[in-house]
Amino acid sequence: MLSGDLHDLCFTGPAFTWCNNKDYGKRIWERLDRVLGNSSALDLWPGITIKHLPRIASDHCPLLVVFEPHHIPASSIRFEDAWLSFEEAHSIVQATWHRPIKGSPIAIVNKKKERTLKALKALKAWSKINVGDLSARAKKEATVEGLSNEEHLNLLHLVAEFNINAARVKTWWRQRAKAHWLAEGDRNSSYFHKAASGRKHRNRIKEITDGSGSLTTDEHEITNDTVVTLVPKIPHASEAKHFRPISLCNTIYKIIAKILVHRLKSLLPSLISIEQGAFIPGRSISDNCILAQDLIHKLHTSEASNGLFLIKADMEQAFDRISWFFLDCMLNIMAFPPTWRKWIMMCVTNPRYTILINGRRSAWITAKRGLRQGCPLSPYLFIICSEFLSHLIRHKVASGCLHGIKLSPRGSPHHHFLFADDVLLCAEADVNSAASLNWALTTYCTISGQKVNVNKSSILFSPKTPKHRRSSIRCCFDMREESNWTYLRIPLRKRRPSKDDFTDLLAKIRNHIHSWGTRQLSLAGRLTLINSVLSSTPVYILSHIFVPCSVLDCIEKLLRSFLWGGN
Repeated sequence: MLSGDLHDLCFTGPAFTWCNNKDYGKRIWERLDRVLGNSSALDLWPGITIKHLPRIASDHCPLLVVFEPHHIPASSIRFEDAWLSFEEAHSIVQATWHRPIKGSPIAIVNKKKERTLKALKALKAWSKINVGDLSARAKKEATVEGLSNEEHLNLLHLVAEFNINAARVKTWWRQRAKAHWLAEGDRNSSYFHKAASGRKHRNRIKEITDGSGSLTTDEHEITNDTVVTLVPKIPHASEAKHFRPISLCNTIYKIIAKILVHRLKSLLPSLISIEQGAFIPGRSISDNCILAQDLIHKLHTSEASNGLFLIKADMEQAFDRISWFFLDCMLNIMAFPPTWRKWIMMCVTNPRYTILINGRRSAWITAKRGLRQGCPLSPYLFIICSEFLSHLIRHKVASGCLHGIKLSPRGSPHHHFLFADDVLLCAEADVNSAASLNWALTTYCTISGQKVNVNKSSILFSPKTPKHRRSSIRCCFDMREESNWTYLRIPLRKRRPSKDDFTDLLAKIRNHIHSWGTRQLSLAGRLTLINSVLSSTPVYILSHIFVPCSVLDCIEKLLRSFLWGGN
């Protein structure tokens, strides 16, 4: 697939295409059937859709290829990097921007914002008349033949003009490919053309399954029913929970929000408990990873007859569920001045949203709760809200109802660790401790609006925990028992890590290589990608856990194959 420039086309419907049709204990599901296409196919049929139909008689499900017409929406005004190479573009911006403005500071900012929009409109109109299709201009100049003696005098000028237009075409495609691994880019713009086409095909939203299980395929219905911008978190996303909501805040708001963040950050170390490791100056994600590994080791080696347990609680759509009233109460409890609280709540409660679905914008809508992902304030406001959970747990510890885990005989007991919305709870395996942690978690979710995703949450016991206690604690939290954990993207095991524990890491590197290909990149371009992207991909895991040599050898083999253009 890599050497043949073939792509696994996105699909809708069931994730697996084959089943062995045996009983549930021996049933196997696999995705064996797929439709492949090269970059030319994506250019020729940008609206191509693969549908996995239900299985009837065969153990394979039918694959339906639909060549849907791709409707190009009216494009919004966006700045093109290629305009920077034209002197006329600079003159248009200067003529619009450099006129004097009088008034208050906020009036001046608003006026400059209006002038920026006018300058963009003027650039768009100028580009349509004077620039046109950059690719057509470059091809036209490349086909000039039969120069006369007089025209040879202009040869250098023609060559220079061709190089300039070729560079503009390359810039145009690089901006759409979102490839920032090299400042100048690879000379052959076919790489950027392929990257942009593949990215556009992957990000197109074809259908969404809502909370009631109804399938929506009409783009207008999707727009009306969706309250957030949808960015896929997983390949072939088909449900609302598979998308990440990202808000694109405007520049003026970000300036104001960053000023508030700058003032807030200096106070957070004294307001947020030591159990929270995210977004606090001086605290690191490495601390949480190391403590989690120590807890796993403690559970594995514990000789306590009563047993120990560890819970990984996953919060469902954590930022989107925060109650605004709860946030205001937390700011009040932490003694923030009324004026400051007013500023914060204006940033949180006043915005309105427009949803971008396949290039089309919806009508303006307003929200009733949640923090915007993409706002500079949101991470810090979220950990202020999560401090309430730490307060509830400390209250149970002080009352003697909750007994934590000591990592060393003279060490202090640990009850919980937080990293933004990742919650780790630990205690002795007794009914009182389990009930106390469950009460704290339930109370926090009820008041703040949060919800525990029990399907992604799990519980782990020490080997000598009695069976009746395991059963009662599992029922208390309504979570499944699981031995293989992944916490903060680090695989946590009771045993020595094996190659099978790093299949996701190897798959990520393979996916990078497959998306780039080899035929569109020069040797220097592939070397730059290896140094800047592929070599840094495993660094985070390597810095927190022992990785077997077989995994390192496999990574080296993948990089070597990509460098020399192998398959």
